[in-house]
Amino acid sequence: MSEAALPAPVAAAGRSLWEDARRRLLANRGARASLILLGLLVLAALIGPWLSPYAYDQVDKADIWLPPLAHSHLLGTDALGRDLLSRLLMGLAVSLAVGVVASGVSLVIGVAYGATAGYLGGRIDEAMMRIVDILYSLPFIFFVILLMVTFGKNFILLFVAIGAVEWLTMARIVRGQTIALKHRDFVEAARAMGLTPAQIVHRHIAPNLLGPVVVYVTLTIPGVILAESFLSFLGLGVQEPMTSLGTLISDGARDMELAPWLLLFPSLAMALTLMAFNFVGDGLRDALDPRER
Repeated sequence: MSEAALPAPVAAAGRSLWEDARRRLLANRGARASLILLGLLVLAALIGPWLSPYAYDQVDKADIWLPPLAHSHLLGTDALGRDLLSRLLMGLAVSLAVGVVASGVSLVIGVAYGATAGYLGGRIDEAMMRIVDILYSLPFIFFVILLMVTFGKNFILLFVAIGAVEWLTMARIVRGQTIALKHRDFVEAARAMGLTPAQIVHRHIAPNLLGPVVVYVTLTIPGVILAESFLSFLGLGVQEPMTSLGTLISDGARDMELAPWLLLFPSLAMALTLMAFNFVGDGLRDALDPRER
């Protein structure tokens, strides 16, 4: 048989680790439903304020304390006649933004710090982790109050204050994973090839940390949202006329006897958001490491 008549070689079909993880994640009904819910919440936060007929800070003294479905206010109004639906959509957008950005800050700082400490080891690792322990000992609320008194009640300080605390746990997790990875064969091979420690951390250690880091980030976002809500509930977070879920819950708790809907709807939005992130995080954990299921 001539070479022209030979059949062409067929490439072996296979799936990558991430493709398998995606399939397992989508097979999880709770995680799949939470992804859909989370997508709807994000979509509502992005385009909802633009579609609402009322501005989130629009005051109308003629529409004070309107119950849900009164006139054109689907969720009612507050003590200043502001539309609750518009404020809820804006508050959801602000809370999601704080959660995502602060978690992103903790991701960048925590991965860089933890991977460096874990890879270098020795006295450098001890010194870096003692700094983390010292920062852990500082009361979170005291740190936030100090920032607010020093720089004023600035919206950006929320990202700084929360992100400056959340990266500590990330650094510890990444350090532990790095210590387990730095003695693996592919790292030894990279050393033998003459790569610098920075190149090894960047090219070989950090990519192999992606699974645990992604799972932790999805579980960090709800914690950050709760922290922002706690600060806003105390009056140290988002300031009027801007709003967040924590601010709306605080206002609703104050006026719950006169207008219970002011507490009901923001609390429901908060519960759905946190539930969606937690279910997605659990689904990612099971998908990336099915042995723990």
